[in-house]
Amino acid sequence: HNLLPHMAPNVSSEELHTRAVDPVSSMKISFSLRIDQSKLLLTCRPDANVIAGLHWDSGGFIINIAPGARRVSFTGTVGGLTVSLKHGFLSEDCVKLDARNLNFSIAFAKVQPGGDRTESSVSVVLDTEFAGGLRFSRLQDVLCFKAVWLDRIPAFSGGSNLTPVERPSSALPTPIAPPSSVKQELTTAVLVRFRRVELDVDLGQSISAVKLTLDHAVVRTKITETV
Repeated sequence: HNLLPHMAPNVSSEELHTRAVDPVSSMKISFSLRIDQSKLLLTCRPDANVIAGLHWDSGGFIINIAPGARRVSFTGTVGGLTVSLKHGFLSEDCVKLDARNLNFSIAFAKVQPGGDRTESSVSVVLDTEFAGGLRFSRLQDVLCFKAVWLDRIPAFSGGSNLTPVERPSSALPTPIAPPSSVKQELTTAVLVRFRRVELDVDLGQSISAVKLTLDHAVVRTKITETV
């Protein structure tokens, strides 16, 4: 002890443990992935001969996680992304959505300006060319796909397909956790830019056909806890 100069103030071991830097939370993580020429098919067989497809031309993703996970960003570029739905015996799609040169960025940030308040923000930026088509004469194909696939997902069906397990009457009630004193605030900002939009809607051969063409459209919104 006599060989070491007395330079540091008297700090308790509990304060030293608080000041220590967690090596895991101080790491910065970056992850990239590229996918070329991929296809995913969802079939409604044997209930119906309806096929939904997701066609992927080329694209890449980058995920960045800042130290302490206070900021997470997810960016990507997709050359072409096509979503289609059709009957197996027909050559034309009843629903087709096509996005070209798709660029997007999603960022999450979390800051604590005060001791009793935590502000979180989510920003979404999207830039693409969009084209789509819908044929109302084949609306039954869309309803078949919804019944076979979407209605089985609780997020789309509005409920859960799992049967709740009944607890015995003698079970003790679950204690309710006290409310947190830290106030959570979430702000969501969305910016969407369509360089070009082409949308065709076929209401039937004896009814009408509608075509929408739009150039350089920008949509933006900001959602907070109060507004």
